[in-house]
Amino acid sequence: LDVCVRCGRCTDECPADIAGQPLSPMHIIQDLKRHATDVGERKVANLARGLPIDDGLESAPALVGDVIRDESLWACRTCGACQTACPVFIEHVPTIVDMRRSLVMEEARMPETVQSTLETLERQGHPWRGTPYTRESWMEDLDVPAFDGEQEYLYFVGCTGAMVDRAMEISKSVVKLLQEAGVSFGVLGAMESCNGDPARRLGNEYLYQILAEQLISTFGEAGVKKIITHCPHCLNTFLNEYPEMGGSYEVLHHTQLLEKLIDEGKL
Repeated sequence: LDVCVRCGRCTDECPADIAGQPLSPMHIIQDLKRHATDVGERKVANLARGLPIDDGLESAPALVGDVIRDESLWACRTCGACQTACPVFIEHVPTIVDMRRSLVMEEARMPETVQSTLETLERQGHPWRGTPYTRESWMEDLDVPAFDGEQEYLYFVGCTGAMVDRAMEISKSVVKLLQEAGVSFGVLGAMESCNGDPARRLGNEYLYQILAEQLISTFGEAGVKKIITHCPHCLNTFLNEYPEMGGSYEVLHHTQLLEKLIDEGKL
């Protein structure tokens, strides 16, 4: 909080702020700094007077709700544009997600859209409420091999790649290109489930860990070692977050693999 120089670059790059949403990453950091300073000075004054350190702090504004508004926290896309733009490497997104976690897990205070998404994730294993598709709908007109542990790669299609119309076309194209290049791969089909990223970003860490543990177990039983994904959320989660839960894999974005295949003359 102290290193923020109030240059505003984070807010200038924030897609939520650009779209007119009530979020300024710079103001989040500055408001947190002011609150920490205010509470800290009260505690120091109490100590100097020989009073309990938290005496009178019940009148201080609530960190989440008063100092930082709920609507600002929910406006964040967790894209990281603010962090990329920050010249002093402040990490706004983990701070915002921590405050969301407080709202969701301690107070059950969240927008209706967030609640319905989390409920759908918990019940159905994906966030797309009302979708007419299953995890195998996208491959009905294709001969897609099932992953049996013998292939080199698992192609992880993901919730979006399997159940959103425009993304299903990407899934089909990736499969056709992998087959054209003779890549050894397979898919999990109905055994796929959400990696938990939406739950973690929305503040339900408990649900994230349940979903992550389930998928790590599925990967382990299937013998998964290398994963291809086109979803940036899947890529980030498998590569950077699953290792802390014991799931370590070689993870490639499909563009990386396609570039390699082109360089090798296989495409």
